[in-house]
Amino acid sequence: MTAEITPIKQPDHLNEINSALLLLKLFNMEGGHSQQVIDEVITKGQIHTAKLLEQLNRR
Repeated sequence: MTAEITPIKQPDHLNEINSALLLLKLFNMEGGHSQQVIDEVITKGQIHTAKLLEQLNRR
């Protein structure tokens, strides 16, 4: 009997960064969004960028 190893799924930071940029683009086109909401999207994008860099540096 052998055990099957299931790899831990890593978050897709690049996809999250792309999503944040697309959301900011939409916010810019529509207008009327609060600066607080925009800042939150930017912060989340920065967090995922830092995590992606960590992953790439470990390889």
